[in-house]
Amino acid sequence: MDKKEIPVIVKVAIEYKLGLEDTYLLLAIRDAENGSKGNEFGVQVAKNSNLETQARYAARSIKLNRARYADYVRGEYQGSRRKVTFKEYPNLDFIEFMAYYGGPTAYGWAPLSVKGNETWAKNVRDRMEYYKKEMAKWQSE
Repeated sequence: MDKKEIPVIVKVAIEYKLGLEDTYLLLAIRDAENGSKGNEFGVQVAKNSNLETQARYAARSIKLNRARYADYVRGEYQGSRRKVTFKEYPNLDFIEFMAYYGGPTAYGWAPLSVKGNETWAKNVRDRMEYYKKEMAKWQSE
């Protein structure tokens, strides 16, 4: 990601009232998707838009998936195409849930049926750690 994108992404995170952890997540999704101009976050419904629009869709998805994850942890999450139960997948953290099971269909941001997506959650976690460290450095400068 070009560092010039960071202020735009952080602005969107603030606009959507994302907490610090979810702001790191939004930045990490941008890196994990590494989409070209107009598809920076890999948001297909907003393809050929711009960074800010893509970031807004991603921020909204984070918020909606937080609610879906809470439903999942309470017992069961029913997407339009499949059901995901806590009993069936008891060890999912939020990032794995969002990646592979969240969303309106319950197939997630990075469906496992797509080759290469099996590492998406790990890549996002790694990038989140990077941004946590970088932000700490930037704040001390």
